[in-house]
Amino acid sequence: MLSEFYKSQGKIQTSQYYENKSKEHYYKWKRSQQERSRISRETLLLPHQLPKAEVRQLSKQLSSYPEIKKAYLVRQKITLFPEKPFYLFAIASQFVKGVGVEQTSHEELIESLETELNFSGNFQVIILQASHGQLEAAIRKISGSCIYY
Repeated sequence: MLSEFYKSQGKIQTSQYYENKSKEHYYKWKRSQQERSRISRETLLLPHQLPKAEVRQLSKQLSSYPEIKKAYLVRQKITLFPEKPFYLFAIASQFVKGVGVEQTSHEELIESLETELNFSGNFQVIILQASHGQLEAAIRKISGSCIYY
């Protein structure tokens, strides 16, 4: 908007400056989204550092999902826009059986948690599976990571 404003005022050099700043920010933002979407065993994970009251509230929300056996919450170390923390909810699921019980798929559970959790931070949900053994071990070592069991 600033670029267009200065262009309309005939201040081409100032307009170009703001256009370049806008492009730089956009590319940095795109890289930050890529950084946040890559979770692997090499990802540096940290304690979530949330207040106890917020953790209790999250635990209460998670308790309404019978498919969840345990839930872990950690913070990913971020280099781009570190002032905007990114969290990882790692869920150990369990098979729910009984009359009239519908089994929720992992995809449905993830989607449900991502849309229904009352959590103000940016986060990703993963369902821990056998292939996540090293990642799960790393998460379990982080103090305070298990927020529901």
